[in-house]
Amino acid sequence: MKPIFFSFKAIFLAIFFVHTASFAQTRTITFKSTLNDEKKGYKILIGTFKPSKFTIHINGHKIKDHHTLTVPIENNRFIIRYDYEFNAYLRTFKGYREVEFEVESVTNHFVLDFSWKHNDRFIISNAKFVRIVKIHEPGSEHASGH
Repeated sequence: MKPIFFSFKAIFLAIFFVHTASFAQTRTITFKSTLNDEKKGYKILIGTFKPSKFTIHINGHKIKDHHTLTVPIENNRFIIRYDYEFNAYLRTFKGYREVEFEVESVTNHFVLDFSWKHNDRFIISNAKFVRIVKIHEPGSEHASGH
């Protein structure tokens, strides 16, 4: 039988990954969506445009209007994403935004709301905005090609 050789680097990396994984705090939290078609509409002077498509995902899990969703989070942070599509002025406008939030309290229940006029787009009880992870909103001041 041949001896198996391990480099010190391989051993160090294995110990490092096991060590850092043990510090990740995982828990589940529940979101209650207060979204409806009215809140998802984009208001301008001449009226309100209703999206032809609009979805919200929290850590990759889809949440529907007026439903609850329980998701696992790590280190008290989660990412919420919305995707939209509007058909207006004989054009189609599509976009998305991913936003990271941090849980501020020990509660496990959060209310999710949405507003186009809110800077982060999301209003979430007991959670604070951390950063915009990805964004593509054509025509907005935040347009980028991520």
